[in-house]
Amino acid sequence: IAAFGEAAMERSENAAAEAEKVKAVREAILSGLPDGVTLNAPAGAYLPHILSLRVGGIKSEVLVRFLSAEGIFLSAGSACSSKKKKTSPVLTAFGLTPDEADTTVRVSLSPDNTEADAAALNEALRRAQAQLARIR
Repeated sequence: IAAFGEAAMERSENAAAEAEKVKAVREAILSGLPDGVTLNAPAGAYLPHILSLRVGGIKSEVLVRFLSAEGIFLSAGSACSSKKKKTSPVLTAFGLTPDEADTTVRVSLSPDNTEADAAALNEALRRAQAQLARIR
């Protein structure tokens, strides 16, 4: 219990600096997104450490596998999606069509991520678009 308390105290002391670091990585991703990649977020309603991105023309499961082979790990759809449901109710509540929801991936950021990671993600998205967009 004492170790947990110490870890919680250390975490709270570093929270502001870690939040700024995550914000910088988020901004680096967003500013370098390739054409054809869209941020899914209602205006002003988002969590700073989560990005929901739509990569037009590439099914999310295909993109997840491609990026995983590149050493970049993210998730398909939304955190509230289910394998039983084809379309995420969260993404459709954002106003996405089922086809748009099917091309959405979720990127989770942590203070361990860097701006170099952001650049690597954006470059891998470009490669994915070049290689996978023609495979539908």
